[in-house]
Amino acid sequence: MKITIVGGGSYQWSPTLIGDILTTPSLADVHVVLEDVDPAPLPKMQAYFEMAAAKLGVGATVETSTDQRAALDGADFVVVTISTGGFRSMALDLSIPEKHGIRQPVGDTVGPGGINRALRNIPVLVGIARDMEQLCPDAWLLNITNPMTCLTRSIARETSIKVVGLCHEVWHFQLMIALALGLPMDQIEMVIGGVNHLPIVTELTIAGEPGFPKLLELAEEGGAFAKEHALKLGMLERFGAVPGAGDRHVAEFFPGFLTAESSWGSDWGVHLTTIAERERDQANFVENVDLLLAEKRELPLW
Repeated sequence: MKITIVGGGSYQWSPTLIGDILTTPSLADVHVVLEDVDPAPLPKMQAYFEMAAAKLGVGATVETSTDQRAALDGADFVVVTISTGGFRSMALDLSIPEKHGIRQPVGDTVGPGGINRALRNIPVLVGIARDMEQLCPDAWLLNITNPMTCLTRSIARETSIKVVGLCHEVWHFQLMIALALGLPMDQIEMVIGGVNHLPIVTELTIAGEPGFPKLLELAEEGGAFAKEHALKLGMLERFGAVPGAGDRHVAEFFPGFLTAESSWGSDWGVHLTTIAERERDQANFVENVDLLLAEKRELPLW
């Protein structure tokens, strides 16, 4: 089996994807191609892969490439994790709307930031899928890039490629509920409607019992869970259903929460993430890979 990761030089996503692939028994002998337009991080990602495979004792192999078509040729699965324009473009997505009174906690899915990001990424994602039609027409495209819904829909509408969008938001909310209640995750069952980043939990069962009353109890207790999910829990109280994404994503779908009256969302615990914060996060991802390769930190393989 051949898996190609487009954007394989990502310090944020590639280590996570490599860990997921190498710890999946059915993928023990997979061949992975890490492809990126920037060649600089690829040697580190290859070294990370080889170190992880050796520690796990699996026979998976890896190669790197800056040639997208060569990397896609014969692939069974193609994972896309890119950001066309990078932080330089995203900085404008946030700063220009802010001058006109629109402040965004994330700016990657809806609103001005989501629209601009879609306009940058749709041609690139559809181009990848067009290449796949020629080089690996039976492969699945697994999209991680935002805006998830717009990009996945564009590929599905404009090409013949099988595509699915992947996001961890619902899983993370399920985990947070389990941790707050001290229960295993398999005790938290959800019925979901909607799209990324606005999945709506329409039914919730906790340990076989109705779950929404339990969430409202957690809200009344006012602990860490209530503070982290204040906006969602407020919507549950009002509407009888709860969004499944993080509050900073949810707020952008309901911009009435992001006004001067709410201190631009801070009254709900919503933080407006800056480009400087994102750049610091990126620096941390790079540092973490460097420490792992220097064996100054254990590989997070699970």
